[in-house]
Amino acid sequence: MSHTDPPAPRTGRPRSTAADAAILEATRASLVDLGWSKLTMGDVATRAGV
Repeated sequence: MSHTDPPAPRTGRPRSTAADAAILEATRASLVDLGWSKLTMGDVATRAGV
């Protein structure tokens, strides 16, 4: 039988489902408005408010 260690506890702040949803929506909007070649993480973060 194989033995696996339990997953390590996550560090840092817990993930926010609201922030995840805002980031996904901001990414979609940025892609529509700017296109793939001009998409930046900064633009997505600004639009998402994170």
